[in-house]
Order: sequence, then structure tokens, then C-alpha cells
Amino acid sequence: MNKTNRIRSLFSVMLLLMSITVISTAGGFELGNDVGVGNYPSSVASGDFNGDKKQDLVATNYYDNTVSLMLGNGDGGFQQPAKFNVDVNPRSIRPADVDGDGKTDLVVANSGSNNVSVLMGQGNGSFNPAINYPAGANPYFVEIYDSNRDNIPDVIVPNISGNTISLLLGNGDGSFRAPSSTQVGIKPSSIAIGDYNKDGSMDVAVANYGGSVSILSGNGACGFSKKTVIAVASGPLSITENDFNRDGNRDLVVTKYNGSKVSLLLGNGDGTFNTERQFPAGFKPWSIISVDFNGDGKPDLATTNFSSGTVSVLQGQGNGNFSPLVNYPTGSGPSSVAALDADGDSHPDLVVANHHSGSATLLYGEINSPPVTPPVTPPPVQPPTTTPPKPANDIAAIEQSINTKINDHRKSLGLPALTLNATISIEARNHSQNMASGAVTFGHTGFETRVQTIRQTLSCRGAGENVAYNQGYSDPATIAVNGWLNSAGHRANIEGNYQQAGVGVAKDSNGGYYLTHIFCSN
Repeated sequence: MNKTNRIRSLFSVMLLLMSITVISTAGGFELGNDVGVGNYPSSVASGDFNGDKKQDLVATNYYDNTVSLMLGNGDGGFQQPAKFNVDVNPRSIRPADVDGDGKTDLVVANSGSNNVSVLMGQGNGSFNPAINYPAGANPYFVEIYDSNRDNIPDVIVPNISGNTISLLLGNGDGSFRAPSSTQVGIKPSSIAIGDYNKDGSMDVAVANYGGSVSILSGNGACGFSKKTVIAVASGPLSITENDFNRDGNRDLVVTKYNGSKVSLLLGNGDGTFNTERQFPAGFKPWSIISVDFNGDGKPDLATTNFSSGTVSVLQGQGNGNFSPLVNYPTGSGPSSVAALDADGDSHPDLVVANHHSGSATLLYGEINSPPVTPPVTPPPVQPPTTTPPKPANDIAAIEQSINTKINDHRKSLGLPALTLNATISIEARNHSQNMASGAVTFGHTGFETRVQTIRQTLSCRGAGENVAYNQGYSDPATIAVNGWLNSAGHRANIEGNYQQAGVGVAKDSNGGYYLTHIFCSN
């Protein structure tokens, strides 16, 4: 980077279902300060709610019927909470742009009032008053996905007292239709979304605290074509999904609240799963997420342990096994965990909602290998007058230039050229446009959703993604490609066993370019 001219260039990498070998790293977490949240927080999530491209926090406060917003400073710190009213006993929260205006909204499941609150984001760190939509009896969790392939977010909740799930179809303007209900197991408490039978439609996996996991096969038309039940003992409370053995099939992991373990269900790719395998967790594991914390391309696990005041991290080995857990202290009654990049160093951090302490614990991720340049969008700067950036109408030329340069590099190594695919390019372009508009932060937010969308029309067994940002250069494509080639993780994607790719470029209001390159293997 040329600091004298205040030119900035940023890069980040993400791998999913990689068939190549990436640098093996060992990661850990540094305990940060607790952040005050509210009265018995039960769920926590992250997003950019004021358009400054820094990660913010939101949490539900179970006993005062509010949600708290803590704006991020970008350095790992957060401002004092601002509270917004919802309905009775908010249990779970999900950020999403439900009306397509580029601003992040909130969807909250209220277990005490049997409904869902939707708070439309204003894009400045504030929200419109909540609008409530009916759900079932005691909605315990909330998830957002597109159930009927209309590119409009829908809402799904498990109703723990009704033994049902409720699906609320979105209208595209932030409003939702009356719920449709489907019977599942006893005390459904959590949901994971994935294509478990590889038919291109999103399926629903439900953790039923009463002793099972329900698999609902989506038909792509807001309904389910098949329901199967898998027995899982000891109180399966929370569920997450990923490809934990890198065979191209989606797998499930559930917390066993009464067994102090997590259970892995390896998927067969046809909607069925192998017999559960158990791994130790802490005491009373509650919430679980799956993220690659140490940058080795293998999904890891983090679970909150409600009765021991810890969060456990289990590093994935990429073969369906996990390394022994490492516990980190939290506040009292940790009930929810989320991943984010709080300090802008490109390493995943953790935030844990502490139900009894009324706080959130921050744990900052550390990766013991040469880090990728932190994916933090720089403040607006003036480009050098001698090398003005290309005008916006050259976007197509920049995209083509990236494709050509990548293929030239592959050919120099004797690797086959990547075929530029229109479907993949649409997803890459949408992501660049979302980053440029501030709808998502710089990085890989929504990567798995993009891959799932691509898989609806293409065979994409493995996928990778490189993103970059630069401002003030006369040739954004060359700067991005050179930066990727000088980073081991990005270069691994470029030289990987892929056959198709897509490129998308967008320009922000400050004249900077966001560049996304997605790779797919057949």
C-alpha cells in the first residue's frame, strides 16, 4: 500500500467444502470486557445497523420486553445500549433486510405473547416501532430463509409449547402473511436451514427438546414434501449445520442440554443421517454455532454452557471429528453465542449473552499464522489526482479483466481455465453491491446462502470466495488480483480444483471498488 497517497486496499478469504489443502493454523480467544446489555438477555446477534461498516450487537431482554442495540466502535468496543420495545418475553433475534431497502431490520420471537416482532431499520442505528405478527404457542427461536424461492425473506419459528413450527411468508415490503403450522416433535426449540437432500430446495432441521430431531424436506413452494424423525436423547436444545467431514453433504450438530455433550449427525446427502456421535461439552450446553475460527477451512463449534458459566470451542478436524474442547469463562448463565469481527482484524470473535448477569462477554479471536489484511472498510479518502479510478461504466471491463488475469495465472501453472458462469457472477455481483451500499459489512456475510442459491441451478460441490476493496487506483482489477496472489489463503482458492467461477464488482459512493470472486467445483 502507498500510505503517502492514502490509498487503501483490503482483502479477505473464506473457504467452504474445499478439496484443497490450506495452511493449518491454531486459534484461540482472548477474553475481553463484558458489555452491559439489559434485563436477562436471552439471545444475541450482530450486524451493521448504522451503515458505518462496523459490527454492532443486538440482544433480546427477556424480562423487560425490549431489544438492546450496542453500536460497535470497530476496535472491539461497543457503545452503551439503546433499547427498543417489542412484545412479551423476547426469546430469540435475527437481523435481516426483510423489505429489500438495503437497511438491516430485526425479527424477534416473543415467547410470552406467541408472536413475532419486526422492527424496520432506519439505517442510522434506530428502528421503527415493532409490528407484531402471530406465531404459535411459545415461539422459542427465529430463523430467516427463502422457503419458496421468490427471493423474499420468510420467517420460521419453533413453538416449544405447541410442538409445531410456524412459517410466515414475507411479502417483500417487510410485512408477513398469516402463519402456516407443521407438526414436529415434542418441545421444538431450535432450527437449522440447509439443503440436506441436495434437491435445490432448502430443508428445515428442528431440535426437539423432548428427544428428537425432525427433518422437514422443503418442496420449494413454502411447504414440505417429507418429514423424518431422528431420536436424540438427553434434551437436544440447539442445532447448527455445516459440512463437518467435507464430503459435500450437510451435517448437523445438536447440544444435549441434559447430557453435557454435543451430538454430530453426519448427512448422507439424501435427507438421511448416520447414527449420532457424541463429543464432550460443558455443563448444560445451550446455544451452538458453527464457524471456522482458526482459518484452516474446517468448521469448528462454539457452545455456551448455561450452568458452568463458560463457552466451549471444539476445533473441527475436517473428517467428522473434533479436537478436545477448550473452555473460556463468560458471565453467569450464558444462553446465546454469535460470531462477528468486533475489532476489524479479520479473525472471528465471539459474543455471548449472559442471561443472569445482564451482560455480553466478548472473546477476541487470535490466529497464530500470518494474518490476512484485516477486512475493515477504510474511511473515505481522496484518490490521487494523477491516477483517477476508472469510471463506473467500466465495471464490466474490470470484471472481465479479473477473470482474464486469474485464468492467465492458472494457465501459467498448467491448470485449466475457469469458465465464467453467469449464475455465479450474479451472486458475486450482488454481494459486491451489498458491500458497496453498506447492506453488509466487508467480508463474507451470507456466503453459505450464496452457495445454496448457486446450487439451485448448478452442480457446485465445493466453493470458495475471495473479496477485495481498493480505492484510488487506475487499475482496480490488477490491484485486487495481485493482492490475492500474495496471500496464501486467497491464492489457494485461485489455484484450487475448481471448474467454474463468477466475478462481481461494485463501486461505492466514495469511489472505492468492492470485488468478489466466487469459485465452484463440479
